[in-house]
Amino acid sequence: MLFRKRVYKIPPEMADDFNHYFNRFVHPVQMKYGAKLVGRWTNEGKTEVTAIWQYAGLSHYEEIQKHVAADPLSRREREECIRVGLDLSMVLVEEEFIGKSIDE
Repeated sequence: MLFRKRVYKIPPEMADDFNHYFNRFVHPVQMKYGAKLVGRWTNEGKTEVTAIWQYAGLSHYEEIQKHVAADPLSRREREECIRVGLDLSMVLVEEEFIGKSIDE
């Protein structure tokens, strides 16, 4: 089993828009291809959002990401960000993989 931990560092004034973006685009398209969201937390200051995703292994993760990148919802997500003025370049992302992949 492989876990991917992503920490999004955001300006606090972006918290509501970022949460809407995550719930409307990121979560559904990841789930559609088999990723499992283990948990998601926002700190009290609304400056960090942590998400932990579960995969069967590295090849499972890579396959999901390939499908996510090609999914029409991913393209709409980028268009929606532009439309509502959500500047994702203001979001810093730290990513870490935890656990052992069964396919390695």
